[in-house]
Amino acid sequence: MEINHRYRPGNTNALILFIHGLGCDHHAFDEAWESEALQGYALLAPDLPGCGNSPLPSDQTPTMPFYAEALDQLLSGYTFEHLHIVAHSMGSAPGLLLTQKPPLKLASFVNIEGNLVPEDAGMLSRRTAETDLETFQTKNYLKLIASAARSEDPGTRYWAEQLKRCPAEVYHAKSCSLVEWSDSGQLLKIFSALTVPKLYVYGDRSVNSDVLKQLDAIPQHKIRECGHFVMNEQPKAFYSLLADFLKSTTTVQNT
Repeated sequence: MEINHRYRPGNTNALILFIHGLGCDHHAFDEAWESEALQGYALLAPDLPGCGNSPLPSDQTPTMPFYAEALDQLLSGYTFEHLHIVAHSMGSAPGLLLTQKPPLKLASFVNIEGNLVPEDAGMLSRRTAETDLETFQTKNYLKLIASAARSEDPGTRYWAEQLKRCPAEVYHAKSCSLVEWSDSGQLLKIFSALTVPKLYVYGDRSVNSDVLKQLDAIPQHKIRECGHFVMNEQPKAFYSLLADFLKSTTTVQNT
């Protein structure tokens, strides 16, 4: 399977895997490569199949389990001792399913407003899943891109540019699978059961109190003055937080 990705080797035995969200691609994490806080870490950010420059195999449907398989295949080409998963929005679903594939050398999991509960499948993905494909392709998707491009939120405007690289039929299929998994209860169950250090990160402008109440047993961190696209709107704050978190996991691993 051909998976386009951006990679940077590091000088440690740790690899950070960035998993993008719905309608996005690896460019969602471009600022990670510029972050001084992450110097020394190996970085890997793929375009999930059907997104960005990764083709979708003709015999596959872009579902969350399929994406987990694709990520597992990609990781098989790299050598590391500690895997840190950083997943945004939809990306948390295949990321969490990936953690169920032993012997994954998982060291930590950072969830950036990722899908865990039914409330996470908000208006966009749920409405898309409830719309027939033809209507979505011919009408709704173009309206979605235009609306995102006009947003006052800079992260959403950046998302609009990435949406142009995601075919409507892929976005629709991903939405259907994402809603199904968000409603299943399995994603929160998996995340809660992880025994490695984990963190839930959210922007103060997009916080969903109903979601946070269901995550009260999970460490959380709020990034100020940003919405859903935390890593794009406040990259310095986010990647500094990530670096500090990774350092703390190293301490845990060494004790």
